[in-house]
Amino acid sequence: MSFEIDQSLLLQVKAFNKIHLSVSSYNSIEAKDLLSKGHAKYGRLEPKEHLSKLEKERRLINTEQPLLLISCRNVLANPRCIGYLNRSNSGKLISVEEEIFNADRPYFIFGESQNKLVLDELRIPDSHEVKAPYDWFISGVPVLWKGLNQNELFKNLVTEATDYSHVWKIPRGNHPEANDETRKNWDTLRHIFKKTIIRSREEAFLELVKYAEEHHLQREENYFHNLIGVNESGHLIQYAAKGKLEDLGKNMRHYGVEKAIMVDNSGSVATFFYPKGVNGPSKQLIGTPNYRPSGTAFLVIELENSSFG
Repeated sequence: MSFEIDQSLLLQVKAFNKIHLSVSSYNSIEAKDLLSKGHAKYGRLEPKEHLSKLEKERRLINTEQPLLLISCRNVLANPRCIGYLNRSNSGKLISVEEEIFNADRPYFIFGESQNKLVLDELRIPDSHEVKAPYDWFISGVPVLWKGLNQNELFKNLVTEATDYSHVWKIPRGNHPEANDETRKNWDTLRHIFKKTIIRSREEAFLELVKYAEEHHLQREENYFHNLIGVNESGHLIQYAAKGKLEDLGKNMRHYGVEKAIMVDNSGSVATFFYPKGVNGPSKQLIGTPNYRPSGTAFLVIELENSSFG
């Protein structure tokens, strides 16, 4: 490692008119190949293209209003990272082509319901219909969840995290420390995940952890993660930082958060501020040296004004 950056972002969105989920495609696309040494470009849009898409669809209330864009780019890229849009009372689930919906295993979602930001556990029935009144939602890996002790949280975290380099130290793809052994470990864990997705969460967890223990895998504590939660005042809280997932979740308690999910990682993480709206200049508030401009999903927030503190 030639150099190290210890950066973080704590963003609290207090005054907004509307939050939109922008996805690059309303149709399923192939999941990202995480063992590839290149980065996926298909089915992805740059931030400005996401805004142009929302503008063309006339979803923005005011195109001159200041905006925040927060990445949630595991949606439409990885299994168990789904999205939902309820447009004109015709709701649509958005997922990768390989998604297997297990009605017995709920998703951990962040979204908007009846004009409130919510974090819920949601089961998707065999009909794939969403009957609850959500305007939109995304799902992610739980890193903090009221009512779950640390053992229960870890069980849910492990069985929702489809990229196991976020949980254990197993470099893959073009990571400079990746090798045949680490790639094999990653590939085997993904195989176990796929094989056990239709089983109970308990069975899946035991098999995944058994493999990790037998191969002496160490926990990953230096990955850059992007977390979303809601505090007691109903404000959206974004926290992007390096660390172990559960530890980052615990840190969010200091800001009044009781539930939070991880929505993307590393070079996918980005937050942009457009003080003059869609057609104005942007300021990137967070991003790593390997930031990739093209992505599958962003939260687009129409702010009440451009003031900040």
